Amino acid sequence: MDGNLQAAQGLDKDVACDFASFPVVKSSGISLTNLRNARRLLRDRKPDMLLTYNWGTIDVAIATWPWSAFRHVHVEDGFGPDESPQRQNPRRVLMRRLALSRCAAIIVPSATLFDVATRIWRFPPSRVVHLPNGIDCERFARAADAASLASCRNRRHRPGHRHGCRAAPRKEPVAVASRLRGVAAHHGRPAGSSSAMAQSATSWAPTPRASASPSASS
Repeated sequence: MDGNLQAAQGLDKDVACDFASFPVVKSSGISLTNLRNARRLLRDRKPDMLLTYNWGTIDVAIATWPWSAFRHVHVEDGFGPDESPQRQNPRRVLMRRLALSRCAAIIVPSATLFDVATRIWRFPPSRVVHLPNGIDCERFARAADAASLASCRNRRHRPGHRHGCRAAPRKEPVAVASRLRGVAAHHGRPAGSSSAMAQSATSWAPTPRASASPSASS
């Protein structure tokens, strides 16, 4: 929204991606200017999937109407100071019902938000995906691989290696990406699809590469 892309510095250099944004007009309601700009961006980028995040991207969610050329997944992980699970803004509740009615999935990190999405926003439970925050301890509760440990010890002594040990490349970029890949597969999208992410009215889409192995976009 403010053009700050400093977080992109944390991306691996091997990840092929580019960034696009559109001018945003701050408004207490739905801005027609934002809708036009979002529609123009989506039309030009032609994403396979759109990922929106929280109330700040509701304009982009509405801009998808009446398209059906790509999947739309929405993530909701909390509310601003003017809303809470117990005190929902009636106007926003109605707007979410309309704007997100064509979402392939609505992802929430807690049982409380799952209840809000299904009971108050009235989305069917089959379309609301609960992805809990935290680490799956059982998944990692096993002894470390001896070869990996040896490689780690060798790396820590290399010149310019500040962190002592760097993990080997993973097949899954992050846990959330892995789970989103499952969501995409569940809703019929190929694992190697490119995607666009609208976060606070900023779009993100990975550039497809023929030689890249299939992976999910986060």
